[in-house]
Amino acid sequence: GGGAFLIPYSIALACCGMPLMFLELAWGQYVSEGPITAWVVCPLFTGIGICACTMTTIVILYYNVIMCYSVYYMFASINTVVPWAHCRDDWVQLDNCSEKYMDHTIETPANMTSMGTPPSTIYLIKEVLDLSSGLWDFGHIQWRLALCLAFIWIVTFLCVVKGIKSTGKVVYFTATFPYLILVVLFVRGVTLEGAMIGIGHYLSPDWSKLLDLTVWGDAFQQVFYSLGPGWGGLLTFASFNDFHHNIQRDALLVTIISGFTSFFGGFVVFSILGFLSFSYNKPFEQVVGTGITVAFEAYPAALAKMPLAPLWSFCFFFMVIILGLDSEFGMVEALICAVVDYYPKQLRRYKSYITAAVCFGFFLVGLVFVTQGGIFLVNLIDSYFAIFGLLCVCFTECVVFGYVYGIRRFEADIAHMLGYPPSPFFKVMWCAVTPLLIVFILVSLFIRDSGGDMYYQGRKYPGYATLLGLSVGFAVAMIIPVYSVLKLAANGCDWRRLTQPTDQWRPKLHDHTQAPDLNGVSSNGKLEPDRISSNA
Repeated sequence: GGGAFLIPYSIALACCGMPLMFLELAWGQYVSEGPITAWVVCPLFTGIGICACTMTTIVILYYNVIMCYSVYYMFASINTVVPWAHCRDDWVQLDNCSEKYMDHTIETPANMTSMGTPPSTIYLIKEVLDLSSGLWDFGHIQWRLALCLAFIWIVTFLCVVKGIKSTGKVVYFTATFPYLILVVLFVRGVTLEGAMIGIGHYLSPDWSKLLDLTVWGDAFQQVFYSLGPGWGGLLTFASFNDFHHNIQRDALLVTIISGFTSFFGGFVVFSILGFLSFSYNKPFEQVVGTGITVAFEAYPAALAKMPLAPLWSFCFFFMVIILGLDSEFGMVEALICAVVDYYPKQLRRYKSYITAAVCFGFFLVGLVFVTQGGIFLVNLIDSYFAIFGLLCVCFTECVVFGYVYGIRRFEADIAHMLGYPPSPFFKVMWCAVTPLLIVFILVSLFIRDSGGDMYYQGRKYPGYATLLGLSVGFAVAMIIPVYSVLKLAANGCDWRRLTQPTDQWRPKLHDHTQAPDLNGVSSNGKLEPDRISSNA
């Protein structure tokens, strides 16, 4: 939709992203607990925290796999010529390789063969993935990808093993350095021939797309993934804030910065894709795909045609890795904090060993995704497994704080921290606008994802793949009502008591001016007994 996409994206930022971010920051800062034990505010809905951790686990499993592709490409860029720049002899003979064509609107193998296949696509299929015939045909493990996956998990472990202190220091680099690379790539991109083709496509609005529900679904999905509500990471990191830290200001600033970064990043991506369209002498729509297609086919193809291609390719994939690690730290930290906070007396002293075990366990399971058929599973999970549960988590959070716990009590808690109540804007969002928009987006995504067949590189998924993806996605969301029913059954259906805060819903007594370490020792070396809470 070009510039028209900015309308649903801006609405998603203002009416869903920012209110949900403020809600979770205020909640975590007030109670200083992880994503499961924080539900002392309303024990009946602890299943929301379990659902959030389940989604985080699913995403962690494949998120590092996508980053390992970036590691592969980054190291492959350390050469005089990037290896996907030209067709090799065997690619021309066996794969109909052509350096003059790239059309990502073609999905069937017959059409791809008749029109020719670009070298960047063949490089991804044959050299990086060694692609199998389809879903469930896993084949063998790609050992080079396995090494890249191990590299990513080792970096993740080293950055989170010391808890919030080490993660906080690393994030100073991972959150700021990509801006430098973005600026460099922007300057280089807009000076390329054909850059205005892409920028014009980026800014020119197609107003008819505003009537397309899938456009709205994509906009909201982008916001939920970029700002991170519902995953547990915001709540976890906020639990280590100073009690009187101004989270309302943080929510506003982070939302504005995130929106600006996405908008600015669009110029970087579309300017270089415009150059690719110019180089191939093809319409812009024919050289642009989505998701993995953009990152590992279209963009590498564009970078390969630039002067000093290895340098720009290395910078781009290094930036992707840094951005990915930034998100990965939050998810891993949230998951470990959820486990440790649930059994604090038994596990807190062994937090470093738990972190090592979690990272190693995720690496072992992740080996499934670096087999020849692993990419098919990655696409399936990315499309269906997490987003529906994520939206259900955010919806129920609004309902709980707006109506079950009560907006007036939550307003008083925020005033306790900030010295003044939250803006009326946020109260209207939490109680009405945000949950209604989430329901709208749930319907939009269901319509988008329930029809049509799935393809990857001309290989068709089984007919039941869409149903499988939707079923698993909604099964994750069903954790919330199932847990509530079991909780009621175990407590004699005493719903009044289960919907009231427990004694643990209160500010903790440790010194909030110093950020504590997840091992239970504050920066002044004293134990924090109140960070160690009972089970929710």
